[in-house]
Amino acid sequence: MARPKSILLFGEGKTDAVFLAHLCHIYRSPAVITKVEHGKGGSDQTVVQAAIKIARLADYSGVLVLLDSDRDDGPIPADWCKKNRLLIKRASPCLESLLLEILGDSKLSKLTNGPRASDRCKAHFQAT
Repeated sequence: MARPKSILLFGEGKTDAVFLAHLCHIYRSPAVITKVEHGKGGSDQTVVQAAIKIARLADYSGVLVLLDSDRDDGPIPADWCKKNRLLIKRASPCLESLLLEILGDSKLSKLTNGPRASDRCKAHFQAT
């Protein structure tokens, strides 16, 4: 019998992990085992290193890391991605802005312009 695929879904923080867990619940499949974990924020590289550390505890088929794009920490080294089967996805500028877009929030275009866009999106999402 073939071993089922396994995917580690790793969010930058708790909110990202809740979102990823919800997606796992909606799109669950007996052919794929999913595990959701999250980091404690920090730089992109710090979050990715935390995902790699957890991924090494099990032999995952792949690792998805969800990052906000509100920081310019530079690229994640390509060899990290290849060696650890990482797929990096970004929410722009943050997960809350993606959720506001899904909800069709009319204020989103004003919130995402200029500096501190991520902070504005997070505050508005919490107030919604």
